[in-house]
Amino acid sequence: MAVVALVVAAVAVFLLTGALRPAHPIPTPSPSVQSQVIQTLTGLDVPRTEAVGSGGLKSPLQRVSASPLLGPQGRPQVLYVGAEYCPFCAAQRWSLVVALARFGTLTGLGLTTSSSSDVYPDTPTLSFVHSSYSSDSLEFAAVEETDRNRNPLQTPTADQERIFEQLNSRGSIPFVDFGNRYVTIGASFQPDVLQGLSWQQIADQLASNPQGPAASKVLGVANWMTAALCQQLASPPAAVCGGPEISQLRLQL
Repeated sequence: MAVVALVVAAVAVFLLTGALRPAHPIPTPSPSVQSQVIQTLTGLDVPRTEAVGSGGLKSPLQRVSASPLLGPQGRPQVLYVGAEYCPFCAAQRWSLVVALARFGTLTGLGLTTSSSSDVYPDTPTLSFVHSSYSSDSLEFAAVEETDRNRNPLQTPTADQERIFEQLNSRGSIPFVDFGNRYVTIGASFQPDVLQGLSWQQIADQLASNPQGPAASKVLGVANWMTAALCQQLASPPAAVCGGPEISQLRLQL
């Protein structure tokens, strides 16, 4: 009986201390760092970053056959579904932000990292939780289902859930739907190239060294995404879609 009592007591203490263990704190870079990183990332020179081409990566895009996905304003919509804890989402967001910024203006982005207890821990990234997007040609909807400690954040609408299940049978994240013409499922490059770098270092490499090990992967995927977006527009902007590398990627799609 004494042994049983000790075991029960030990289990109770274990459960109690586990329940009380604080979650990993969310990194909080200074406002000036956040502003600088986002300004750099969303203001990259298109010809300079387009020159990376595919970045040595095969197309991450899968062609799908479905009714066109349009946003509330009747423009082709990009739908992102992910979670802040997910290191693969962390990698994919960098490329998606670069691609979207070429066609419009992203506001409300935040800086965070992936989970501290998952693979590729604390991968630096951005969050779409409070973001909004304005563009004359595209629309954007984002769902971050949980935070970096796996607490619930956002819930997809019924239509978003239907699309997610229809085009993504395994339910994998990150999931990005480009107007129901192309999708990416999972990370398009391994997050390890971002390990050990700060948000500022990643942004600086994208701006000043596009051929760098991290930048070439981020930009290569962004260029593939840009090509997919260009393919959906009746009048694709020449400044974004008419360059030699993007034009070549469009032909490969």
